Amino acid sequence: MRNRLAHTLTIGSLVVALLSGCTFTAEIANLEPYDPSDGVGATLEDVAIRNVLLVTSDGGEANLVMTVVNSSGNDTELVVQFGEGESRQTPTLMDTSVADLT
Repeated sequence: MRNRLAHTLTIGSLVVALLSGCTFTAEIANLEPYDPSDGVGATLEDVAIRNVLLVTSDGGEANLVMTVVNSSGNDTELVVQFGEGESRQTPTLMDTSVADLT
């Protein structure tokens, strides 16, 4: 009876060690900041820019897609530039104020 119990405990311990062994040495990924989407993000003081992505079908003209969150409570100007050298352009993306939704 003791022999059967010892074998059962040994096999059970081995199964637990084999099935969960990789989690003992794996880094905890949720403590590291990362962009969980295809785009990239940045935080500049109280303005968070999330999921910045250029969408194009032919590699020429592209649509800029992004989410901007201003948590400062004040109006903030966001300037987006593209191009190189003298061909650099600075278009006006949106010229509106958003009411406080809280």
